[in-house]
Amino acid sequence: MALGRGLASTVVIPFKDEDPGVLERTIGIAARHPSVQRVVAVGYSPDGLGIAEQASAHLAEVTSTPVQVLAQRRIGSFRSGKGDGMLTGLEVALDDPSTHRIHFYDADIRTFSSGWIDRAESALDEGFDVARHFFDRASTDAQITWHITRAGFALLWPETVLPEIEQPLGGELALTRSAAGRLLGDERVRARSDWGIDTTLTVAMATHGMRIAEVFVPDGKLHGLYAGLDDLRAMATECFATIQWLRDTDVPDPLPDGHRVDALGPPPETITSKAAFDLEASLPLLTDGWTDRERALAASLPEPLAAGFRRMAGFPSWSFLDDPNWRTFLLVALADYDHDDADWQSLFFRGWTARTIRHTTRFAVRGYEPAMSELRSTVARFRSQGSLQDT
Repeated sequence: MALGRGLASTVVIPFKDEDPGVLERTIGIAARHPSVQRVVAVGYSPDGLGIAEQASAHLAEVTSTPVQVLAQRRIGSFRSGKGDGMLTGLEVALDDPSTHRIHFYDADIRTFSSGWIDRAESALDEGFDVARHFFDRASTDAQITWHITRAGFALLWPETVLPEIEQPLGGELALTRSAAGRLLGDERVRARSDWGIDTTLTVAMATHGMRIAEVFVPDGKLHGLYAGLDDLRAMATECFATIQWLRDTDVPDPLPDGHRVDALGPPPETITSKAAFDLEASLPLLTDGWTDRERALAASLPEPLAAGFRRMAGFPSWSFLDDPNWRTFLLVALADYDHDDADWQSLFFRGWTARTIRHTTRFAVRGYEPAMSELRSTVARFRSQGSLQDT
């Protein structure tokens, strides 16, 4: 049976400042796929728009699929970022009545291939509302996913599908037209213009009772990684602020046949041997620049958290952020964190940095499988302790 059953798909590629070769390759693969009738490249920066326009002009010579390049619109209510890019793509795709399915792919995937589109199309052919891609990742990568998003889902909504979603912050997914319309019509989704868009989309999918298929990509996602963890400051704090913002959302119990996850394959050596960030460059993030007020916020935390942060202010320290203390820190932050308060932002980011370094030095050094097993065990333990909403 042909993929897509004759249903036309639009591929949306949000981008910022990408490698021109990778961006053109990604657009070209999408434009040449037989199920794709249109590619929409949504740019954040003027420089990136120029690169994408050059790529689309070149591709027009070798493929008949139209490629539209446009600047992202200001749609949401938070900092303008990835969310506005994805929301722009949703609006533009849904404005075309011939679009039956909408795919999203990041512009920096060096392993992107037509197989990504095939897998998503096959899942939608089976009647799922959403196809979400997942793949093996380095054991020190995805630390926002594990320590903030999946941990938060496990604490807030343990009985729902949310803690089971493999990559809730993934930018690679496909939607039926109906599902895309419901998501774009959700006021929570339309508001989230920053890094919180992926979290909000994931929660909204569960809230609307959508049937979700998670499709495994065996080649993994090779993309640009990070120098120090400071590269992830905005993403980490905005993703947590989104969890806090959504914490009172009523998420229904999962449908009996509403979630399917493909079997994991063996991780490629390029993943198991990769370090996702520079540990040495990240150590000063624990100790540098403490303000008096940030010290006071840390001192107000329950013990032994307060003592741990007090040590951290004088010397890089992270061993105190074990599972019980990380759960307590998330509980306090869910109640008291203020994203508009620079000192709270800094304190939360230091806590997440320390938790990430603890995982790296305690578990990742033992090998890929032990590290991944520990991350999954933490989510399971948090789920078993019940919902924070009930405390």
